[in-house]
Amino acid sequence: MFAPAVLVLLHHCLTEYLSTWKPWKARKGDTAHWLLVQAFVNGNQAYFMTLFFFLSGGPVRATLVQAQGPRRLPVGPDAAMVTPVLFYSMVIAPFNIWWVKHTTDPSATIGQAYREWFAPGWPSKYVLPTGPPWFIWMLWCFNVAYVIIKVAADSPAGKQVVGRLVQVCCRKGVVAPGDDDALAQQAEGKKDAASAGPGLGAAEYTTKQWFAGGAVLTGVLFTLMYATRVLDMLAFNVRPAVFISRGPFVAFMPDYFVVYVVAFALGIHSGPASWNVLARLPSGYASWWLSIAGICWLLRTFVEQSFCVVWSAGLLVLFRDAFNVQPRWLGRHIINAAYGAYIIHPPVIILFARAVMGLDAVAPSAVINAAVISLPVVVCSWAVAAAVRAIPGFDRVL
Repeated sequence: MFAPAVLVLLHHCLTEYLSTWKPWKARKGDTAHWLLVQAFVNGNQAYFMTLFFFLSGGPVRATLVQAQGPRRLPVGPDAAMVTPVLFYSMVIAPFNIWWVKHTTDPSATIGQAYREWFAPGWPSKYVLPTGPPWFIWMLWCFNVAYVIIKVAADSPAGKQVVGRLVQVCCRKGVVAPGDDDALAQQAEGKKDAASAGPGLGAAEYTTKQWFAGGAVLTGVLFTLMYATRVLDMLAFNVRPAVFISRGPFVAFMPDYFVVYVVAFALGIHSGPASWNVLARLPSGYASWWLSIAGICWLLRTFVEQSFCVVWSAGLLVLFRDAFNVQPRWLGRHIINAAYGAYIIHPPVIILFARAVMGLDAVAPSAVINAAVISLPVVVCSWAVAAAVRAIPGFDRVL
């Protein structure tokens, strides 16, 4: 998750200058900033959180098999996910608001910021969770939903339904999505091959299979997103790609929400213990996929979900083939700190955005400011996250 986390930090360095209430917002007529937002920010929006949910779904199936069923899942991982969400929403968010206000109003106090944040009406007055942890909260909700569905599927009635679906959908010899006994046996047999390298435990998809599967997935994602946007406009008068906030613990983008559900569900069944999708993607296609998706990036609208599918596949194969190495001491610390950097980085961005405010007088565009702060934001966020993880017990949460 290191590379996607870095991308999120760079994404937020640029969007920091889109906030109209912040003193360092981009000037009107900043063409360079507008163009980069269209090319980089909107392009990222089309795929990177979908890829996050896909990757996050991968370990879920193996965790259930290891725990020998959903009823024996440990409680610790749930606390590790929910704790950062609450900490950010209740501590870091009001601190960020105070810090921004203090830039132009030195009389603003941090105590006042917290009193306003926890004013009567909280927590329905403000959206919880807020900031980057919305992803963690939604991921936790998806995990809970999957466990509930799994418990229902393991019931006698559920097994009958799953059995009928397996007869209709699966070929003989293929492990069904609900057959965890066969899955555990198959995973045990593939353990050595899967650990030796991608592709050794399963045959690669053919070009025909990849194109057919990609086309179907693109159609499903586009249909779901388009139908949701039409429903939002006709029934609720909601513009596309807008966050919906309905009191505490409800904050999401409806049109992307359905896409994230599909991505998470695919991720659950994509690991080595199941369909082994990542290992079966054919090698040698990364440059082609990324080139084709680069054209799609420029076209965007209709092809948004085809871009998501093709670009994500290209990135997965590229990183699998080029960076699939055993990390050493420094690499392990960098990778382990990615989750913490994702949570901690907003106040770090504010720190450096305040520091380079003087550039506005000479810089022709906010793009210069964003470029200047990007590297120190990434380095400092990782350094702070690694330092926090070094505190005894904090590595269980971060």
